Amino acid sequence: MKRQYLTVIAILSLYATFFCGAGAENNSTLSLEGAAINDSGFRPNIDGFSFQNYGDDPVTVDLTATELQRMFGDKVCASTADGKCTLTYPAERWMNQAISAMKNGHCEGIAVLSSLMYYNETNPGIFGGSSVIDLSLQDVLLQREIGYWWATQVTRPGGSKKVLDSPQAVLDTLAAAFGNGPGSGEWWVMGIYLPDGSGGHAITPYAVEDLGNGTARILVYDNNWPKDSRFIEVDTINNSWRYLASASPDEPNSLYSGNASTRNLEIVSLSSRLGLQECDFCDEKSAASSSAGQGAGQGTKSIQIWQSGKARALVTDENGQRAGTLESGQLVNEIPGAEIRNLKFGLPDMGSSYPPVILLPLALINDSHLAIDINSTANGSQKNQADTTIIAPGFALASSVPNLGQGQNQSMDLFSEGESYNVSLSANRQLSPTISIDTNYQRIILSGLMIDPSGRINISMDPDLGAFCMSTLGNLKPGTLQLLMTSLDPASGASSTFKSLDLMLRPDDNVSMDFAGDFGEAGSPSLAVSRKNGGKQEMSLQTISRNVPAQIPTDLTKDMPKIADANNLTSSNNMTSSKAPGSIQSSGGDMSGSGMSTPSIPSSTGMPSMGTPTFP
Repeated sequence: MKRQYLTVIAILSLYATFFCGAGAENNSTLSLEGAAINDSGFRPNIDGFSFQNYGDDPVTVDLTATELQRMFGDKVCASTADGKCTLTYPAERWMNQAISAMKNGHCEGIAVLSSLMYYNETNPGIFGGSSVIDLSLQDVLLQREIGYWWATQVTRPGGSKKVLDSPQAVLDTLAAAFGNGPGSGEWWVMGIYLPDGSGGHAITPYAVEDLGNGTARILVYDNNWPKDSRFIEVDTINNSWRYLASASPDEPNSLYSGNASTRNLEIVSLSSRLGLQECDFCDEKSAASSSAGQGAGQGTKSIQIWQSGKARALVTDENGQRAGTLESGQLVNEIPGAEIRNLKFGLPDMGSSYPPVILLPLALINDSHLAIDINSTANGSQKNQADTTIIAPGFALASSVPNLGQGQNQSMDLFSEGESYNVSLSANRQLSPTISIDTNYQRIILSGLMIDPSGRINISMDPDLGAFCMSTLGNLKPGTLQLLMTSLDPASGASSTFKSLDLMLRPDDNVSMDFAGDFGEAGSPSLAVSRKNGGKQEMSLQTISRNVPAQIPTDLTKDMPKIADANNLTSSNNMTSSKAPGSIQSSGGDMSGSGMSTPSIPSSTGMPSMGTPTFP
């Protein structure tokens, strides 16, 4: 049932109702007299964190194998020997991509976790405080929990269920949810973006205020402004919105605004993040995948493309349909079933130009191919390391270009044949990327290669057969290859590492390796090189280390208290005095006549549990 609250604040500013002035101050001092309020009861100075959004300072532990196992199930583990999850190499690659990205800002994890704590889905006592505002970022478990919820913006169904049709649709959905106070059947985190999709920031909405005359406010907890109450202003007549994200509208990119056509204001469901998530990099063949707790069903697998550095990625399928970032900087998505996930960081000058993650249906590379173009967006002579990572079930390939300069381009052609993944790399100018290829149990790193504008590097990997092949098609000076291979033992989680001697390559050389089977106590894999002139050369890899036990950090807490099973998300435990609206007194009634429609919100019955976080 909707609730209407009225309050009178004694001290008012003449300019409090103006957007720019309000955005620059603590908006909790604004008058709510005569306003119709749908209020969840969340209060930033009680239910928000005391610390600000952060990037790579301070140094934090964001994710470990434990978080991935909790998120996706045992299938992320190459081994669970002695009860310890040793990640498959594609799982480790995905985790490191997420960690690297969130160093640009943790706003998503902070916004999600504060809401989950308020709605009684987890307990601040686990992290050393009686309330959220008491928690310290020095707590490593809290760091990891924030990292966990940050990562769910990239998962399915975690980041998939959203409302972004228009500011009015967002307003209506929140009004309906907050009309039930702390007993809401669905909860939302809000994403705001600049009109071009950059500058993503996650904040926590907690109340909707109808001021009349076509003006409404969405009250928010912005984790860049701890303890403050702030608001987004919505013009319901023009279906537009605006938000001042800094203390001054003169600061670059501080004013966020949009309308129904820009679609840069969204709310994303929290309930869809609570269950086990679908795992795009799991192929169900890892040693631990037959264990219990295998997650959210297989659904439709995706290929994920992560890009970093000053570069834009654009994917084109065989029909000429595109997904990614155009030369103009605008996003395009013409490929059926594809998704573009703009990541949310929320820190000024950090992550504002971080490329989105592109999710593509796996079926697109079955007997077909995708062309991936990586174009530099760098200006001037400043060094620009650009890393492109392709992640698929049981497979990952990463290409790291030390300096993708202005005007430079790297292209990848991706397709599959049976169980093998095939990638062909080319460039418009000479490049020397470091290339890493992952299967569940092997990681092969290639360095010293050169790609000429006239040539290609073709790579084929068949995880089932344990077969690797690389050719230097058309390259006039393909370079001197150094190959490093690390292999995991699924029975113990131990790893062994091997390397090749420097191998001078010639145009159209073919390099192959069979890494299937056990190399024994003294054996090692071998390389075979086939020359264009018919010559052949074979060499065994040198052993660097053998059967090194998996390194699990010993300075992290091994146990944590159990969280009560939250089958009923609106239990009476939520309705404590600390959750009641602070300065807004209930007067009954509803928002009839407010002009806000009330779409139905899913019942909490049957919503998935978030599970019990456990830590090594």
